[in-house]
Amino acid sequence: MPKVPMSILRGSLRRVVELCASAKALPAMGPRPPHPGRSLAVLSPGVIPSTDYYFRSRLDPGLPLRIVDTLAQRPQPGCLDGCDVVVVRHAPSDWLHLLARERRALGRVVLFMDDDLPAAVTAGELPLRYALRTSWRHATTCRLLNGVCNQIWVSTPELQRRYGQFGVQLLPPLWFEAGAVDPASVEPVGQDWFYHGTAAHRREIEWLLPIVREVQDALPQANFEIAGGDAVRMMFKGIPRASVCPPLGWPQYLARTMNHRKLLGLAPCLDSSFNRARSHVKLFDITRTGAAGIYSRLEPYAGVVQDGKTGWLCENRQADWVALILRCLRDAESCRALQARALGWCRDDAIAGRFP
Repeated sequence: MPKVPMSILRGSLRRVVELCASAKALPAMGPRPPHPGRSLAVLSPGVIPSTDYYFRSRLDPGLPLRIVDTLAQRPQPGCLDGCDVVVVRHAPSDWLHLLARERRALGRVVLFMDDDLPAAVTAGELPLRYALRTSWRHATTCRLLNGVCNQIWVSTPELQRRYGQFGVQLLPPLWFEAGAVDPASVEPVGQDWFYHGTAAHRREIEWLLPIVREVQDALPQANFEIAGGDAVRMMFKGIPRASVCPPLGWPQYLARTMNHRKLLGLAPCLDSSFNRARSHVKLFDITRTGAAGIYSRLEPYAGVVQDGKTGWLCENRQADWVALILRCLRDAESCRALQARALGWCRDDAIAGRFP
């Protein structure tokens, strides 16, 4: 049997997902409620970074916040009465059915997206299983929120431009204090640098491979860390002092990055439609480790990172990244000064955070 080209397979899957979503990228808007909710209930599909960076980071005294883990809790009749409700990315069908049944007892019902979820299945850089799962969840959520949802919030100006016809509102990510340890209180040791991507960043991981090899060959004291599974471990096998840490759940990752200090963090972002709609949360992840950051001179970083002040922006040329990484690892004082400025910017930016 001849092998089906991946582009054709993705196109077929996209059509299936669109049918499940009644061919709509986002749910049809229902009527606005007569009165706003007395509090905000955030329906979170587990303990995930999206909920922390976009909701737990915002303390609005006029709108008390309650986070509901929809994977750990079953919906009970009346449990959301009088609340504005935000669905973060997707929710189990029993929670979505509850919203439909009890719509008149609720305030606003909002769908929040921090990725271009309708486009995930056609994003060639994403692993197919991840893309299909993401699109299926989004399609199911949209279908069950038709006529129930009356607002959509998105994480980036790019998503706001793409879905402006739906009247979407912007909710950018904010820094939040993850624990008692101040990222500025412990100095990193040595020439420790890292990239923490996921399976959704496989192109960036492959792109970094020759960069890491060249830097590690040039600096005998440098230690590099990357996150990944067996495929990543095999890819970086043989590079001196390069270690691979396993993928971690969000609480475990927070604890690790608060207690494993680094000098330099990387956030490469190869140009694609899906990547241009991402947000700049890696700025927070890198800063939390006590590290300075190098970021691609593209969206989402080019419009946020102040080059030379809160991070270093670099064109996506591998030779340029090698040269900049070597310069930074040889100048720990500059890295620490930049990280302190980045931390100050993150904290100042979070002060004025409110909900739409």
